[in-house]
Amino acid sequence: MRTHLVLPDDLVDEVDDHVGKRKRSEFFAEAARERLRRQRLSKAIREGAGILDPKRYPHWSTPEKVDKWIRDLRETPSSYDKRVARDKKRGRISPRHKRAG
Repeated sequence: MRTHLVLPDDLVDEVDDHVGKRKRSEFFAEAARERLRRQRLSKAIREGAGILDPKRYPHWSTPEKVDKWIRDLRETPSSYDKRVARDKKRGRISPRHKRAG
């Protein structure tokens, strides 16, 4: 689509110096997409702020608690990990695990 924009001369000159006149439209399209992506992200962050009640999610109430929660998750075997270990011990290994391990 063609459109008409009024831009300061110094801005256009600087863009042309960096990408050339033939890449000007591509540059401004990419800049607009990036700006829109940031605005959508900012809006999502604002709308989502405060949705996690610290009373229901105390492990997410401070950055320190979040850090500890993540470390604990990584250190604690999941039910999947436990099931795979149990099945290996019993000699019941799925074909998927035979290939991997």
